Amino acid sequence: MTDGVDDEDEVLLALANSLGKMIPLVGGGSHAQSLLPPIELLLTVEENTVRDAATASASLIASALPDEIFQDKYASMLTRLARKEWFTARISSAGLIANAYPRLTQTQQDEHLKLFAELCQDDTPMVRRVAAQNLGIMVENVVQAAGRSSLEEGGVVTKILIPLYETLSSNEQPVSLISISIIMMCIAAVLSLYISMYILCIHIIYIYLYIYIL
Repeated sequence: MTDGVDDEDEVLLALANSLGKMIPLVGGGSHAQSLLPPIELLLTVEENTVRDAATASASLIASALPDEIFQDKYASMLTRLARKEWFTARISSAGLIANAYPRLTQTQQDEHLKLFAELCQDDTPMVRRVAAQNLGIMVENVVQAAGRSSLEEGGVVTKILIPLYETLSSNEQPVSLISISIIMMCIAAVLSLYISMYILCIHIIYIYLYIYIL
């Protein structure tokens, strides 16, 4: 299957859709890592529909993997995608990293958070746009993994993720206002669980100013 990346988009799309359904055929989750090499290749192709289907299959495969394999093979795949020169691979990595965060080890969480931050500041607008669309998910998963401390002064959310949001919302290059609005709602929903309504309102007003006024 790894020799088929030059095939017609229709064939690649069918393959991308099929790989996530092949987990029982390869022996279950403990053997699903065998599906990662073709998925990794499909996550780099230019056609959006193929990458989207590959992303969905990658998520299915990831959910079936035992933690040990997830933190080894799958996490390594995400790192490679995020560091590839071709921007389509980096686009795919943005959403996958955000969703994978809770299952990573502490060291891997630090590494992949740094990679995600780099994707939010990528030179390619399309990469930044997808990273922006997944920033709310990353905030939610960071809070889930790290707890309330991530929202305190010097915590991951306030020190790294909120500044990324501010950078994305004020960037001169186009990042969809719809995407920014979704991020705002996600962040507000997470923050409301842990801090007072007064502080939450301050954050929302500040973000609103960045999007519509500044």
